[in-house]
Amino acid sequence: MRDRELMQQALNKLEFFAYMKSVSEDTKSLITALRERLAQPNRVWVGLEEEDLFDIASVNFGEPDLLLFVEMGKLVQKELKELNT
Repeated sequence: MRDRELMQQALNKLEFFAYMKSVSEDTKSLITALRERLAQPNRVWVGLEEEDLFDIASVNFGEPDLLLFVEMGKLVQKELKELNT
């Protein structure tokens, strides 16, 4: 389950308890904080272009491994995107 889904579930439970009975100021502050955070838009994944990967690889590695490191960079970036979106 994603973080936003968990935050929404937590907010729903807290709002339910707040509706059913009196809750502390800390709980009210937590409800407000969760509402504000959920109102913010999702961040959009911004990856590196192939040219960026090529530049990084050429500065740090050089021939003959240059293309190998560019491909590795693409694979790492793909995994990170899956984890973060």
